[in-house]
Amino acid sequence: MNTIVIALVSLLIAALSCGPAAAWSHSGKYGGSASGGGGSWSGSGAHGGSASGGGGSWSGSSARGGSASGGGGSATASGAYGGSATHTAGQGTTATNQYGDTATHATGSGSTTATNPYGGSATHTYGEGTTATNQYGDTATHATGSGTTTVTNPYGGSATTARPPITRPARTTRRRPRPTTRTIRPPP
Repeated sequence: MNTIVIALVSLLIAALSCGPAAAWSHSGKYGGSASGGGGSWSGSGAHGGSASGGGGSWSGSSARGGSASGGGGSATASGAYGGSATHTAGQGTTATNQYGDTATHATGSGSTTATNPYGGSATHTYGEGTTATNQYGDTATHATGSGTTTVTNPYGGSATTARPPITRPARTTRRRPRPTTRTIRPPP
């Protein structure tokens, strides 16, 4: 009897002392894989992309050359063809494409500014409107809700366009007109 109790207690101790697995891994049908453990993880795709993370940060890359990383409230991404974007929590976001065009938004400012390498720029401010300027000094301004856009040039010329208000006709129900007379046929 004692040997049975000792064997049963030994078996229970061995079974209950095992905790959850400390690591894991998985492979996909077409060649991708993923693994993790100890607070970190990683994965790779069958066509060359990969990602990993742990300790509050992450990163990834594509088979074509794009990449992204982040952690601690910020993130950075780069495209395979030269574009990039950066976001910092509490500060804002900046994005640039391969041609040098840049867009910037400061957190809480309510405005976004875009510039190009030729000297053109545009700024949109929430609730106020949009102003755009080209490299020659021509400026277009649209105030939110005004329905008009004003364009000026550096020589003093200006033009204002106004959009007519949108009116919609009242809905009417169309009915087939009823005949006013009836044709009476004589009996045969």
